[in-house]
Amino acid sequence: MMAKTTEQKMVLSAPDGAKITKADLKIVDEGKTIEIVITTEVVTVNTEDFDVVFPIIDPSELIGHKLLQHKPKTERQEWLMRHILKALELKLPAFRAPCMDPSEENGRIVFKPGNKPAVGHNALWWREKWKEFMPSKNSRLGTELHRAAFLGILMKDLIETRNYSMEEAWKAVCDDSHNLGHYCNSWRAKNTFEPTGSRMVGKFFDLSNTNKIFASSEGDGFWIASACCFYNSKFAPLAEIKPIIINPYGAYGDCVGWGVMDV
Repeated sequence: MMAKTTEQKMVLSAPDGAKITKADLKIVDEGKTIEIVITTEVVTVNTEDFDVVFPIIDPSELIGHKLLQHKPKTERQEWLMRHILKALELKLPAFRAPCMDPSEENGRIVFKPGNKPAVGHNALWWREKWKEFMPSKNSRLGTELHRAAFLGILMKDLIETRNYSMEEAWKAVCDDSHNLGHYCNSWRAKNTFEPTGSRMVGKFFDLSNTNKIFASSEGDGFWIASACCFYNSKFAPLAEIKPIIINPYGAYGDCVGWGVMDV
C-alpha cells in the first residue's frame, strides 16, 4: 500500500507587542494532531534610540536582488514593481522612516508606543506637521517612491529574516497583508485602533492599523495607502495605494501622515 502525502502551511503570529523566541512541535494522537508550544517575549521600543525609532531605508539594497526578478501577477504587484524600479532609476537616496505610527501631544507629532494614533487630520495638516517635526533632518511627508522603496525593503526582510519565499513576500505585501498588521480579519482583531507600537514586523510596527497619507513626487498632490483596522486585508493590503482625489482640507478619521527624513 502506498501512502498519499500532502503538505499544509500554517502561519502563527505573536501576540501584540511580543515576538516569538522559540517554537516546539509534537505529533500526537497517532499522527492525527500536532501540538505547538510557542515561547514569546514582550518587545518594547527604546524611544531614546533615534536609529530604532527612525530606521534607515536604503533603496540601493534592492539593486540586483531576486525580488526584482519577480513577474507581477496582479495590478498592485505591477504598481509596486514599477515604482520600485523608478525609485532605483532615479537613484532615490537612503532615508529614514518611522518605526511606528505618530501620535499627538500638545499639537505636535511624537513617536511613543502605547498612544492613540494621531488620526483625524487632513493632508495639509500632516504636510506642515512633518516639516515642523525635525527640520535639521529635512523631515517631510514621504512620496509614493519612498513608500515603494519602503515596501521593497520590507519584502526583502520578509525573505531574509522570516523565511518567506519571493512569491509569498509579494503576495503578503500586495494581495493579502493580514499577517503583517491589524485588519478586521487579522488574528485578535480589535475593530478599533490599536495603540501605537503594536504588531511588530521586523523593525516596524503599525504597518496596518491606520491608513497612511503621503505626498506626490510630481507636484502638490497626495497619496493614501489603505491599510486600516476597519478594512479586510484582501481589499486593502499594504500596497493598496491611490492618489487622494478629494478635498485635501477634509479630515481623515482613519489616517496618519507617513513621513521620511534625511539620513
